[in-house]
Amino acid sequence: MVDGNLDRIGVEVIVQAAKENDTLSFRVLHEAISRIGIMLADVINLLNPNCVVFAGPLFRHGDDFLLDQVKEVIRRRALEKSGNEAKLRVSSLGSETAALGAATLITQQVLEKLYYEKMALHSRA
Repeated sequence: MVDGNLDRIGVEVIVQAAKENDTLSFRVLHEAISRIGIMLADVINLLNPNCVVFAGPLFRHGDDFLLDQVKEVIRRRALEKSGNEAKLRVSSLGSETAALGAATLITQQVLEKLYYEKMALHSRA
């Protein structure tokens, strides 16, 4: 797949090789996904999020192939109710996902601060 050029090996190549039944690539991805799933099960148990959004090349190129594996690890490791209720999605925003999420959080905090300041001024009047 990389014509002997090891510098061309990246997430995309590893995922594609695993989809084509390459044993080594499959084992590498299985280990990575297992670790992600274990960590995510702990996060789900602790925070009980409604939705978890994955971004980056691993999940963008892995399609449902990897997402289904993460779901299976979570099903086995998370508390039943939390694990079943948490929705897992792959972002369609590409590499800008993290920046957009951070900008959204900052915007929300600024707007909340302005709202509470306005409410405090009205309550004094």
